[in-house]
Amino acid sequence: MSQILQKSNNGTTQVSLDAKLLNQRMLFIEGEITNDIAIEFAKKILYLNMESTKPIKVFVNSCGGETTAGLLMIDAIVGSKAEVTTICLGKAYSMAAVLFLSANRRLILTNSEIMIHEVFLNGNINANLNNIKNLTDSLMKTREKLNSIISEHTNHSIKEIETAISFDHYFSAQEALEFGIADEIIEFSQCMEG
Repeated sequence: MSQILQKSNNGTTQVSLDAKLLNQRMLFIEGEITNDIAIEFAKKILYLNMESTKPIKVFVNSCGGETTAGLLMIDAIVGSKAEVTTICLGKAYSMAAVLFLSANRRLILTNSEIMIHEVFLNGNINANLNNIKNLTDSLMKTREKLNSIISEHTNHSIKEIETAISFDHYFSAQEALEFGIADEIIEFSQCMEG
């Protein structure tokens, strides 16, 4: 964890960079989205909402991860009383893309990209036919849920979303803006603005 020096009337102290950013209402989603990351994120959103309803910035640079973990993070963003702005720094792929677009405002840096695709299952399946059917039913429900979230936030029909996610669909910043995934393309210097 990165440490920085912070000056005060009592001298200089070392604080974590994450704590300093949290104090500025800035959160980062980086790396793989896991249950542990999602729980920590939800705690931070709760904490910030208890402190104030001032806007929160969530910076995203992730290839995605666990669907259920991502859905928890989306619930935290959507349920936040404070306005949440997501900023794509580099990439928001798969579950991270759905999470990115669930915010009140969605900003993307000029050279960043978004990727959405069909929900899929990782790993080997060692199950009987009934378990495979149950798993398939669950995946279909998850797909419907994710497609609905994407549709709601981009103003595209479910049918258009199904077509868009039928392959790994990469969007440049400009394409993400045109498709309705992002609201605005910004420069890095604008990340610090209110």
